[in-house]
Formats: sequence, C-alpha cells, structure tokens
Amino acid sequence: QTLLERIHAQIRQLNDSLTQYLGYSRLSEMQPAPVNLALRLQDLVLDMQVKFASQQIKLNFRPPAEKLEVFGDWLQLQRIFMNLLDNAADAIGREGIIELRLRRRGKRVLVSFSDNGCGMTPAEKRRIYTPYFSTKPSGTGLGLFVVREIVRAHRGRITCVTRPGQGTRFTLSFPQYPVAHMAEDR
Repeated sequence: QTLLERIHAQIRQLNDSLTQYLGYSRLSEMQPAPVNLALRLQDLVLDMQVKFASQQIKLNFRPPAEKLEVFGDWLQLQRIFMNLLDNAADAIGREGIIELRLRRRGKRVLVSFSDNGCGMTPAEKRRIYTPYFSTKPSGTGLGLFVVREIVRAHRGRITCVTRPGQGTRFTLSFPQYPVAHMAEDR
C-alpha cells in the first residue's frame, strides 16, 4: 500500500467514526412517527442486494402479509439496519447468505438478521457493544454500540446468537405501533 492509499484509508476510518458518533449524538433529536417496517425494509433490501451483488452475497427477505408498524425515527432505524446488514456481509466476505426476517410476537415486532459468516467467539461476543472494540482491521468499534443505543432509544431490545464458523443472528425487538406510544411495553 502506498502512503497515499494508507492516508486515504485513515481518512475514511475517521469519517466513519465521526458519522457514527454524530448519529449517536442526534438521538435526542429523533423525530418519531409510525413506520411500516415491511414496506421500508423491502426498499432497503433492494438497495442492499445491489450493493452485495459484487460479493456474491444473497440477501433474502420475504415480507409478512400483515402490516407491522413501530413508532420510531426511520432515519435512525435505517442506520441500524444498514449497519447490521453491512456487518453480516463483512462476516461472510464472499459467497454467502443473509436472511432478514420480520415478524410479530405478542405486542412486539421482531427484526432478525442472520448470516452464515465467520461467527464470533464467546470473548468477542461479550465485547461487541463496547465502544471502540472491533474485530475488523478498519472498524471503528462504534457500530454495534450505536446500534444498541438507537434500539434502546426506540424502547427496543437487541440479542445476539453466534457460533464461530457458523454465523450470527441479531434480533431486534420493538413495541408494536400503536401500542408503542400508549404504554410502556418493555
């Protein structure tokens, strides 16, 4: 790598860090509204499928028949969904599958991201939400920390199931709208 390429890579990394930090700092400025996740995720999946095509990564999503809404800030939700999809693609590298699933469980809406990538060790999993911890050489270590904070700001929960060499599944759980704005459902 030339010096110029290394400098360019460092600038990209600083830019990514700043973008993540600014996204986190804007949580207090959220503009929540009803979000139809099936429709929004369909559009996002189309964009991400194009992005992942060069890596031969297949992104599968079959929207549910029922309308599943949450009360949230779509720009923030989109940020976390893209982060989780990008992380899944990074874990796969080339030629893999990402499954995106949207469903209702009781009064909650679940969004799951599963990949058949490299998975994580128990030690790595324990640290994934720690600021500045990353398993990627060019990672900022802010992505999953910010994801968790945005999920919490939407009164949601996040869980991770992973096995080295077998892949990872992140599941986000949000209060279903209209219940979300009427009562605490945690």
